[in-house]
Amino acid sequence: MGKITNTVAAVAAVAAVGGGIALYNSNPPPSPDTPVDDVQAVTVAIPKVTIPIVTLPGVAAATVAVPAVNSFRTLSDLELAELDLPEVVTDPVVAPPVTENRIVVPSVADPAERMPQLVAIRRELTELFRDQRNLQYETGLGIDSPYREKWLAIYRDTEFRDYVPEFKELAPGLRIINEVKCPATAEEFQTMQNRLEYYAGRGYNAVLVTFNTTESLPQLLDVADYLKSNNFKVVIAYAGRENLREPVFRDPVRLQKFLALLGAKADALLLGWRRTSLHLFLPDKQYTNFLIKSARSNNPDLPFIGIAYYGETAEVQRGITYDVPKNSSAVLVVGLGYPGASTKRALQKLFPEIMNHPHKIGLTVGERPYFDTLHPTGKSVAANDAIKRRIEIRLLQAGFQSTMTYSGDGSDGEYGDKSRSENLCREYGTK
Repeated sequence: MGKITNTVAAVAAVAAVGGGIALYNSNPPPSPDTPVDDVQAVTVAIPKVTIPIVTLPGVAAATVAVPAVNSFRTLSDLELAELDLPEVVTDPVVAPPVTENRIVVPSVADPAERMPQLVAIRRELTELFRDQRNLQYETGLGIDSPYREKWLAIYRDTEFRDYVPEFKELAPGLRIINEVKCPATAEEFQTMQNRLEYYAGRGYNAVLVTFNTTESLPQLLDVADYLKSNNFKVVIAYAGRENLREPVFRDPVRLQKFLALLGAKADALLLGWRRTSLHLFLPDKQYTNFLIKSARSNNPDLPFIGIAYYGETAEVQRGITYDVPKNSSAVLVVGLGYPGASTKRALQKLFPEIMNHPHKIGLTVGERPYFDTLHPTGKSVAANDAIKRRIEIRLLQAGFQSTMTYSGDGSDGEYGDKSRSENLCREYGTK
């Protein structure tokens, strides 16, 4: 594998320790005629080039309507048996433990003094927010949260309730690898470089970049520039740790800033991932429109990607749930990315509502369904990548226009405090 020069490593190390990532230009870009093996790893050098403004190539205008799909429906045992799909394992929701040292008691004369206010807040939240399960865990909407009134103002605002985003095309042919989080150290930055080199050699041309607003925004912007300088498309997603205890409704002012500045550099916005994906959070129209409007504030042509999900949510134990706003540029289909499900028949049977969407992105997991990826497969990284490549090909044959694929060593699940191996900035199997 091509090595980054000592100068680059030194500059990156100093910048990372100092709170930012520095970019250094040295090598010319590789020839576009370099052959790529779809399964076996090909060693290529990630060049350091002048950061260009990268845009998606234009494609012909879509010839089909792109309607909104925000419904959900259950699946019967008969339907699952017909498709030979495994039963979804229900992940029990356990209330977080409460201990004395974690309780903050307001200094009021009468403990019941705030009860009318609590009742009024709860009533309004229940009326405004679709995901009632999330309200049991969401600290950002609590009575003492400094962000609650800001989010309520967004939810009450007709600007976000009535907004209909324009359709913007997203070119097909993406092979997205996930995911890059903001590297915290020089070692993580070096690991990211090595991983990008590996996946570039396998033909991947886009990267999912996730954030939860606790990161250093300047450093995250540097990472986006670095990815673009190496000819990767950048898909961004407001995510967070995959756990119901992770807050979704953080400071909307800071979230808007992250979306606006990252959106200016991105090639697409994914509407949900990890904590904000449909299995843990059901978004409302105002929330989704806030994400889109914020990300498009500095980039009005930014495409956005909706989600079609098979599995358990707050509304169904086993079924199909959609978050596909009107004029979505593409739809990420979650639930078919393993052997036996990556077929056109499964796509038609489970997701008929988005069969005619002009740009469907298939999420490739590996040899097991997503909910069954709690433990390593016992196979090498190369063996797992070969399995995922075969699934990618089956998804494309089933009618998908692009794919998104997990990196990692086969231990692709995060429940409780387990780490996700597909963070390209960290070594496999570490926190």
